[in-house]
Amino acid sequence: MARHNQKLPDREKLIEHLLAGMDRHTIAARYQVQVGTVRQRFANLDMIAIEREIMLSRKPAPKPETQLRPGTRIAADRIVITRAYSAGELGGSILRSISLPRVSYHAAYLREAGRC
Repeated sequence: MARHNQKLPDREKLIEHLLAGMDRHTIAARYQVQVGTVRQRFANLDMIAIEREIMLSRKPAPKPETQLRPGTRIAADRIVITRAYSAGELGGSILRSISLPRVSYHAAYLREAGRC
């Protein structure tokens, strides 16, 4: 075994780590080596295809909220619009978030586009 690979475990243990949900960065941090060293070890052990297959079989991470413009965010299940409301007799204003369910997407899009 090469000197720079002494900290990394054998093929079976690396496959166990991948199946447990670890990626190259996590494995590198665990064994205190560089990510390039883990990649090189995978290449030497012919594990690149195995790693790719395991990574692709995982459930994708949820998409983060998308912000169209200031005050409007799109999440997976709702649209959140922030609006300013007048607050009482003295003329102040309050920012409030309005959460629209998925069925309101089309109506919200039309409103934001100025079509209704």
